[in-house]
Amino acid sequence: MKLVILCLVVLCASVWLGVLALEDPGYVLLFRDPYEVRMPLLVLILILFLAFIVLYLLLNLLMNIIRAPKKLQKLKNKMDEEAAHRACMQGFTGLIEGHWDQAEGRLLKKVENSRMPLIHYLGAAYAALQQGSLQRRDMYLDQALESQPEHRLSIQLTRARFHCHAGEYVEARQVLEAQKIQNPKNKPLLRLLADVYQAIGDWQALRAILPAIRKLKVLPSDEIEKCEQLTWSRLLTTDGPDSDVPETPLNWKSLPTKQKRNPDILLVWVRHLMRQGESKEAETMLRRALNKQYDSKLVNLYGQVASPFIPYQIEFIQKLLKTRPNDSELMLALARLYRYKEDGKTSISWYEKVMEQGASDKVFSELASVYEQMGDSETALNLYKKSLTTLENQSASTWKPALGAEHLLPHDPQSEIHPAQGTMPVVR
Repeated sequence: MKLVILCLVVLCASVWLGVLALEDPGYVLLFRDPYEVRMPLLVLILILFLAFIVLYLLLNLLMNIIRAPKKLQKLKNKMDEEAAHRACMQGFTGLIEGHWDQAEGRLLKKVENSRMPLIHYLGAAYAALQQGSLQRRDMYLDQALESQPEHRLSIQLTRARFHCHAGEYVEARQVLEAQKIQNPKNKPLLRLLADVYQAIGDWQALRAILPAIRKLKVLPSDEIEKCEQLTWSRLLTTDGPDSDVPETPLNWKSLPTKQKRNPDILLVWVRHLMRQGESKEAETMLRRALNKQYDSKLVNLYGQVASPFIPYQIEFIQKLLKTRPNDSELMLALARLYRYKEDGKTSISWYEKVMEQGASDKVFSELASVYEQMGDSETALNLYKKSLTTLENQSASTWKPALGAEHLLPHDPQSEIHPAQGTMPVVR
């Protein structure tokens, strides 16, 4: 459309000039002794117009010649960037398919021409990690940090995850704690730091960051509860991690009120007391808790406490049984307490009542032990067989094939909360 308008304007101007030349052609005199040139005005205008066009073309050609090296370099850079992009795509394809050595080579190819060398170096570091080369992994991470220092947090989080993947939790802790100074409210950092503290068993350090984890909602509320419960449980029963700095173990009085009311925390502490031989204090704490609120797990443990006051314990359980006459846990507790009292016949009768409601392998085993103490070896042997049969049936009913992708990762037996997500999927 613009070209049509331009043509119309030129045509109109030409017609106007032609008409003007017919009416009054005029002339131009150029004189320089001894020469004299006469020409129509229209011819002079045409000559000037053509001269302008020639001069414009010559200047344009000269500028293109001057700018040619810069344009060629720009074109070369574009081609190099495209080549780097293709190499990056091929490299990540290799990571997904598990071709670690090929992926590493592709990602490092043309990396100096890429707009985002960070992606190349992180992918190469992951490929090196999967090949077991920790030295190359660290070298690529250092190069990533050198090439794009503005992404320090992302690089250091990736470094910490790679350390965790290789089981280097102490190194991961150093990296994360250094970053926490500058980024105290970063959620991925706090979550990964919590996993690291748990892995190395530094429950005091984990306790210190729990308020921030809860305030920032780093984990779902149920996982935060589990994490807090695990932390306080370990603080109650351990002296802290192996380190040069001694840590003071917690006791029951130093716990927050909320944790004291948690039955699971109470179970941990009472078991700790029982291992220390403090059966009297263990019985007192369980009895006080059960007087406030009934809990089947506390009842089960109460029946395992052999304090110096077994008759009083039996009386307490019988009192609870009046309000819950069909409670199998109370019956089992009575059976165990009578066994501690060495009243075999009464103990057997309560064990049989428990069995009427469905017994586990432990009940058969405990009852077999009572018969064995009373000298009835044949009955004890039959009960031991039933215990083994029940255990096998329970194992068969609860076993499930490990088909999920999570089973590709090594299992940490100390892990009680979900690990932080890695930067990339782990393919074995």
